[in-house]
Amino acid sequence: MADVESRGGDESTPLIAGKSANRGGSASASTSRDAHLDNCKFWLMCAVVFNHAFQDFFKSVLDKEAGGRPWCQPDVAPDRFGVYALARGTYMYLNLLGMPAFTLVSGICSRGLLRCATDDDGTGLAARSRRMVESLVVPYVVWQTFFLIYGTYVSKEFEPAPAHPVPFMSPVGVTWYLTALFVWRCSLQFIAKLRNVVAVTFAAGLAVGFVDTPRTENGGLPFLDYQRAAAFAPIFYVGATVLTEDVMRRLTDDGTTSAWGKTKRAAAWAATAATPALFAIAFSVGGSEESRDPRGSFFGSPGICFDEAQRWAWTMDPYVGGVDAAAGVGVEFVGVAVLLRLAFYACSVSLAIAFFVIVPRGERWYTERGSRTMYAYLLHLPVIRSYELVRDETGLGARMPLWASAAVSMAALPLTTSVGLMSARCEAWTRWAVEPNVGRWLFPDDHA
Repeated sequence: MADVESRGGDESTPLIAGKSANRGGSASASTSRDAHLDNCKFWLMCAVVFNHAFQDFFKSVLDKEAGGRPWCQPDVAPDRFGVYALARGTYMYLNLLGMPAFTLVSGICSRGLLRCATDDDGTGLAARSRRMVESLVVPYVVWQTFFLIYGTYVSKEFEPAPAHPVPFMSPVGVTWYLTALFVWRCSLQFIAKLRNVVAVTFAAGLAVGFVDTPRTENGGLPFLDYQRAAAFAPIFYVGATVLTEDVMRRLTDDGTTSAWGKTKRAAAWAATAATPALFAIAFSVGGSEESRDPRGSFFGSPGICFDEAQRWAWTMDPYVGGVDAAAGVGVEFVGVAVLLRLAFYACSVSLAIAFFVIVPRGERWYTERGSRTMYAYLLHLPVIRSYELVRDETGLGARMPLWASAAVSMAALPLTTSVGLMSARCEAWTRWAVEPNVGRWLFPDDHA
């Protein structure tokens, strides 16, 4: 398997591969690309875009049809063939696959930084750290500003609107991943030589659920999305330390003619297909028209409540309490919550491995687009939310039958958005915003 840089670019570009890794540092100059990893990145970014499109459809259309569906209540919209239940099951699969698997990929792309830390290469660490400022901190400043302005004055999602001081250190939209990845990569230099690093970080990922989440006074937004960043950190370290070149080679070897290869691919496809179906079945028996125990079906009621399952996959809240009052659990259920966090890790890593097995190794029509995932990641929310604003403000949504709204919001819109935003033309038009070239002013010696 190709080295780290050719498997996804240098670690300063987790979602944009292919830059020369020796710019301003001692990393390898290889710019060859790994088609399999680019293919994985393309499909994972599609999963992220579809995930947000499904989420917004449920919130702005399907739940609105139910008159504002109460917590843990079933859908009121007719679902004779179980389409919407399957859509919610697919949405849960996308939650468990998209960002966790991308976190694994980011860990794989960070092995160059890990190698510098292990070898005590101070010059390489310094150069790579400067590139992280260019590729993660600068885009965070740009896009956090944009999302705060957009959410305040356009989508009106901040009610009441944030006032001075601006909650700039509380990520909005998709910017949480930029700050989390910056922290994870900075931490590699400290944990590189730590014994049993994966076990230690998984223990920390479980323990963080017992810790209070610092929030801003203005808006009550979580500081640096602390819970989610800490909960996802062990997955990143698995990618950086466990998914070595040899392991990835064994996983992705086609082996189409061997019995083991066929069995491996069949099991991966079975896990992929079964996950949405199992969630759909669980959701179909998880709600009732009667009022529910506010602790929800995870903690004593039959079936699975979609709202609780969604927050479980987000890992945004501590075990006790949360953003939604109904999501809070009593102290007596904390043990169950810890087991559910373990289940999250097991499910997400297993589904990611199955995904790696399924994705083709060779070049496809979409392989090149896998090098532009940062564009789709930062731009897809404004596209989806702008469509919703136009639909609602013009009254188009009220005139569309539910099936038509579902076809647009859960198929046509995310498909065209994800593929279009990873195109070369989109890169040419929006590079100034997604990859602002300020490194030559911040670190002129690196760009001499």
